[in-house]
Amino acid sequence: MFSARKLTSLIRTPTTNYVRVLSTAQQNVPKMFCYQCEQTHQGTGCTTKGVCGKDAKTSNLQDLLIHTASGVGQLAAVCTKNRVSVPPTVNKFLLDSIFSTVTNVNFDSVRIQSYIKEAIELQGQLTKLLDNSGMHIYESNPRPVQFKYVDDLNALDVLGSFHGVKARKSLMKHDDLHGLQEIALYGIKGAVAYFSHAERIRSINASAYTQVESIAVYKSLYDLLDRFINPSHDLGDLVGLAMDVGKFNLEVMRLLDQAHSASFGFAIPREATSTPKPGKAILVSGHDMVDLLYVSINTDRFRYWFQCYNYTFLLFFRFLNKLKAQVLMCIPMEKCCQLMDIRSLQHILILQVRLPVTYLCSNIFLINIILFYQ
Repeated sequence: MFSARKLTSLIRTPTTNYVRVLSTAQQNVPKMFCYQCEQTHQGTGCTTKGVCGKDAKTSNLQDLLIHTASGVGQLAAVCTKNRVSVPPTVNKFLLDSIFSTVTNVNFDSVRIQSYIKEAIELQGQLTKLLDNSGMHIYESNPRPVQFKYVDDLNALDVLGSFHGVKARKSLMKHDDLHGLQEIALYGIKGAVAYFSHAERIRSINASAYTQVESIAVYKSLYDLLDRFINPSHDLGDLVGLAMDVGKFNLEVMRLLDQAHSASFGFAIPREATSTPKPGKAILVSGHDMVDLLYVSINTDRFRYWFQCYNYTFLLFFRFLNKLKAQVLMCIPMEKCCQLMDIRSLQHILILQVRLPVTYLCSNIFLINIILFYQ
């Protein structure tokens, strides 16, 4: 039997002969194993196809992506400890790639493959940065998660099957240790998804939270990925890892809440009908507030969008809907600041609105609204 431990040791060497390794491994590859959601098959794990619709190849590629992305985080952690600057592309990659492995987010195997390729490229960049600074990463113990990328989807599928749940379990000494490692992984995935949303809000509102706070979250992420991919075999250490993931999650949620409040006002309870109505609808979750804002600004069919906004700023669009008003032009927050020569002003939006004649004496009436909100 070609064990996961043996394959792992082989692929960590950049000069691995992939043809020999994968042809041997192919004979003993399980289709998939995924139990990250509560709807998993029989409550134990999906082994042929996910209940969510994810196929085995995508599942294995996502497992390999987590492995390679953790390797990027591992090297970034070494950079941070040695005061070597981590490129911003690393941060964006970690958020996008890990988020893509969350249930029902991305089932595109080719896209997942491109993330794996990017991970290997970033590992190479970080290794070069460390080498240039006098740090020889291959002398570290444990060795970093690196392997030579092969541009073959089927080969990566086979390789990924040796980096999933079962493979991690075979490398741990006890089920409790493995369970804590998996708790840490899914906690990291969830926190990364929420931080991705927070960073997207911050991209349109730089004062949502500070750059210092953002950098601190990324540094914590590097450390957690490093400890996940090279886990301790001590129960107390792994309990500590799981607890630190919990603290990481709380900090991310604090920043996300702060970003929402700073950008859209405070959420307040609202009544919403649940009775079906004729026509089309688009459901937008609380994760996609920036998309919802852009839709609100750029669509003239308000009646489809303003059923149950909870944020005070977005309620303004519901008010326009009741007036049957049409937004003709919007100047977003950052442009407002430029036009008014204001360095930072997050609670402002300029709208040009046309109101119907039923509310006015003239046939055409345009008003410019400078909207400040809390």
